[in-house]
Amino acid sequence: MSDVCLQHGIDPNEMISAAATKPFGFQEFRPGVGVGGHCIPVNPYYLVANSANLPVLQTSTKAMWNRPNELARKLYEHVSAHAPSPRVLVVGVGIKPGESVLSNSPSLAFADTLYTLGCQSLCFYDLLVSQRAVSRMAKLERGH
Repeated sequence: MSDVCLQHGIDPNEMISAAATKPFGFQEFRPGVGVGGHCIPVNPYYLVANSANLPVLQTSTKAMWNRPNELARKLYEHVSAHAPSPRVLVVGVGIKPGESVLSNSPSLAFADTLYTLGCQSLCFYDLLVSQRAVSRMAKLERGH
């Protein structure tokens, strides 16, 4: 939805904030890099494999898997135009706030794409995720 809003010149966060002024019946979800975990990004494939035709599910699942890569590409194009060797800090690499789980982490896919594109200076900050769990990036420790 965030991508569609942006295509139409609508700020998705402004739209969500306006909807959140309702006195009831609305739960606020903010746009992120993607969907992570062991179920939400994977389970749609079980339905697709066992069903004849689910084009909306297929399209949306593919879009969510591609989202971290697309956002990384856009960011890299923007920052590399201003800095030949950009340094990027990825804040939060767990699948969601308050989690140290990394299965299908969109933040890690985002960072991997940045690295592949040429961003050699990547680090991450996440209080709940250890350096050992993410060996391909340096961890920025608290207070540094």
